[in-house]
Formats: sequence, structure tokens, C-alpha cells
Amino acid sequence: MLDSLKHLADLPEDYKRLKENWKRALQEKVGLARIKPIIEDRAFLQKLMMAYYSQHHDGSSVYWIEEGGIVCPLLSQRTWIPDHLWDLDKITPVWDEAAPLAKPLWQGLAQKLRNECNINIQNNLTYRLTNVQASDKGIIAMFSNGWYEEYIETCEALTWELGQALLSTSGKSAPMRLTLRKILDEIKPHLSRRTSVSPFDMHSRSMTPGINTLTIVVTPKLNTITFLMHHRGGGKGQGLAEAIGTWHVVPAGTFQPLSKNDTYRRIEFSVWRNILREFGEELLDKEELIRQKSLLDPEALFRDDEDLEYLYKIFETSGIDIRFLGLALDCVTLKPEILTLLIIDGNRLVSRWKELSDNWEGAHEIIPFSRENLTKWLKEPKLLPAAAGCIALTLKNYDEVMAAIEACA
Repeated sequence: MLDSLKHLADLPEDYKRLKENWKRALQEKVGLARIKPIIEDRAFLQKLMMAYYSQHHDGSSVYWIEEGGIVCPLLSQRTWIPDHLWDLDKITPVWDEAAPLAKPLWQGLAQKLRNECNINIQNNLTYRLTNVQASDKGIIAMFSNGWYEEYIETCEALTWELGQALLSTSGKSAPMRLTLRKILDEIKPHLSRRTSVSPFDMHSRSMTPGINTLTIVVTPKLNTITFLMHHRGGGKGQGLAEAIGTWHVVPAGTFQPLSKNDTYRRIEFSVWRNILREFGEELLDKEELIRQKSLLDPEALFRDDEDLEYLYKIFETSGIDIRFLGLALDCVTLKPEILTLLIIDGNRLVSRWKELSDNWEGAHEIIPFSRENLTKWLKEPKLLPAAAGCIALTLKNYDEVMAAIEACA
């Protein structure tokens, strides 16, 4: 697989940035603040880990999502990626009463990130993926409860370890002489946490998934078809715990309950519900209201606020079409990513809201929907792996997506 990734390596430019990041890192105070400039170059980390896992896993154990010669920085299984668009109900969450606890890979990392990097980490309850049973008929995904700090100390820990390993190689080789293999050889002794876990061993980490949705807005009234992209850290964004300064699909968020102690699991333990809630948070700027209401009574959430009630009615009726695209792991964090597609009736949106709001996590771009624009965004260096997966799989199923768009129009 490594040879097929040669197209990824703009080596002189990558290593020029790496050298600059080394210099920036050494100007920081001691501790994790020094690592932060290294891990902010997500594109380089992704290339490096794609090379790492192509060496450490044979082709039968890892399925790479590829479109138009571009390989996404995601590890998957062949049965996790449907050959066509699936209805969302093809992925079925099931509760796992017997899941063992995940041991931290970096004990205390969450608090160190708060103290040394001023990163806002709230230790909220999450849904943690523990097992996947996949076939051509659908996916059964098993979950238990976890905590966000457990995710940080078992998945994000791998990113910070990688940054630490890269920092330790600073100045050992002239940047123009480096290759992916050479860097891997130098950092492997410093990746003990990563080498201790198998990517698809779901008990080795607290695998809290992201639910990532590429949104296509079909607005016959304006004669437009557009899709949305989200810049994390633009707009009002600051103090994010993950993927600062990157581009993502929207809505996207952690699969987690908001009710205290997961009291309303029968309502919140739903991929559909999570997409609805994140749409309200990220595109209607209703995060504070949603989180306050959900603590005590998530059932009232979409009844007591007029905007959210209107959004719920769109989701509940023929105003949307949500499809499941696939399941994969971010190759840097080994975090599971649920990839979905949302086609929504723009007429019903613009009749109530002239524009969608930027939220505290960033700002949004509205792009004309076309094969060319999707391909352009797939090549964006700061695109998150899950976003790349959503876009690549939308391109892969482009004719079927266009048929769904026509049905929505």
C-alpha cells in the first residue's frame, strides 16, 4: 500500500513545514504546548499514519476509501462501506451491557491539555463503540457508556504521542533528505502507545464515534443546489479540544447523550436524533438552549422552541433524506467515524431563515454542488479525514445522489 501513497508526498513542502513547526515548537514553554504546533499540521500527520498502517497491516485487514486516485486517511473494513447509498436505518445501534472498561493510554492527558494548552475539555458522558457486526444487509453497532476524558486519553492520546515523537526527531535529519520511511523509522521507538493497540480492537480504547454529515441543500425556489462546509476555529471558534483550524462537513459531532446520567437513552441513543440535534446546534446556533433543555427533558426540546420545532417537522416529514455512507477510523486518532449524507429541502429552510448561523466552533461555507467542487474539496489539505470520507463516498455514489436530489426537488 505504501507505494500507492506516493501521490500524497509533496515531500519538500511537507518537510519545510515540519522544520518550521519544529522551530515554533521550541519557542513554546516546556510541556504539551511544544507539541501543539506539530500536531496542527494534520495533513502531514495523516500522510505519515497512512504510510504507517499500510506497512503494519496487509491489504486484507484494512480497506482504504479511494476516489479518483485520492486515498482518504481512514482505516475501514470492506463490509463497513456499502456498495450503494443505504437508508440510515441500515445502521442499528444496540446496547452492550458487558463491555469491559478501556484502560487509559495516557493517564492524566486531559488535565494536562487544560493546564498547558488552554484547551476546553468537558468530561461529558458519551456513547462508546464496542463492537461492529457488518453484512450486506446492514450494520449492527454495539455501544456502552464512556466519558469524554476516556476518549481523550485513549484516542487523542495517539495524536499527542505522534507529535511528541516528531518533536523528538527535531534536527536529526536535513528536511530535504527525509522520506516517509525514514521518518517512520525514526519515530517508531517513540510510539509505544500506538503499537500497543490494534486499530480494530474496540476494547483497547474508549471509541467514542463522531457522526459526520455532508449536507446538500436543494432550493428550487432559488434554483440552487449547494453543500455546506465548516471551518473549525473560524467565526466564533476558540479553545476547541479537537481538530482546530481544519475543514469539516456539517453537522458533525460526538455521539453522546445530553441528559444527566443518560436518563433519556430511549430518545438520545439514535444516530438520526444526533444529526437533528447537531443541525440545531451548528447551523441554527442553538447549542446553549439545546444543552440546557436536554439535561432535564430532551422530549421538550423540539416542542418549546419555535425554530427547533420547525426543524423537527422538516426532519420528521419528507423534507429530508438521510443516507448512511459508511463507517471508518481516523488513521491518526483511531477514532470511529460514522459517515452520512443529508439532502434537505432548502425551500423550507429559506422560508424561515435567510441565512444559517455560524456557531461557536467555526464558520460555514456554502458551495454550489457539483462533481468538480466535491473533487476540489477532497483535495483540500486541511480537510478532516471524516469529511474526506463523506465527500469521497458521495462522489463514488454520485449518480445515486443526483437521483435522490431530483426526488427531493
